[in-house]
Amino acid sequence: MHGSLAEFTLNNLLQLFGIAERSGAVAIEVAGQRVQLLVEVSRVTGLWVDGLDPRDTLLRCELLPAASRATLLELTPRPDTPGLSMLARNAIEPERWDAFVQRLFEQHVYPLLNREKGEFEVTIGRRPPPPLRMSLSTQQIILDASRWEAETEALTEEGYRSASTWRRSAAPSDHNGHFTSTQWLVWAIASEPTSIGEVARRLCLPELATTTAVKRLHALGVLEPTSD
Repeated sequence: MHGSLAEFTLNNLLQLFGIAERSGAVAIEVAGQRVQLLVEVSRVTGLWVDGLDPRDTLLRCELLPAASRATLLELTPRPDTPGLSMLARNAIEPERWDAFVQRLFEQHVYPLLNREKGEFEVTIGRRPPPPLRMSLSTQQIILDASRWEAETEALTEEGYRSASTWRRSAAPSDHNGHFTSTQWLVWAIASEPTSIGEVARRLCLPELATTTAVKRLHALGVLEPTSD
């Protein structure tokens, strides 16, 4: 089935799979970008993004543990193991993997959920294995997208914009041992002035989680803004 997003948004299409109790894939093409989701009734179980290879993307992430990087380097992609997502997932910490998947959804899925300009294609039935596997409730994805949009807007209004630049505070701190893993990664990479968006990109973290970490580190006095 082909159609225009003006008729059915991705949000509508995901819910229709659950109502009809069907499985298959939905592809969305907007402004030259093509994204496909594998859907099994009311769960999204796979993601394709044109040009994305999870292994190569993970290898570009900074501050990965040496053992994780070594394991990823040993993996050899083949046509019958597209993306090697299951092996790549086992190579890094679960929290880092979940953050990586969340970042991809922030970048490639959430912004498309309610777009009305573009085309869609729905295929019912079995599909080849996707490069990125997961198991997420479609309803949870829709709720998370709404929260992502609202919280991003609120943080932007507070001055925590993607382009805003931050660095470690010159003041010594004894908070380091109490950081969450995300806060530690953000603090570690901010040795020089860096924008929130760039920090998230370099660490392969969701931008919302990165921005939230910057706000907390700012409140603790260990990060300071370097631009308005």
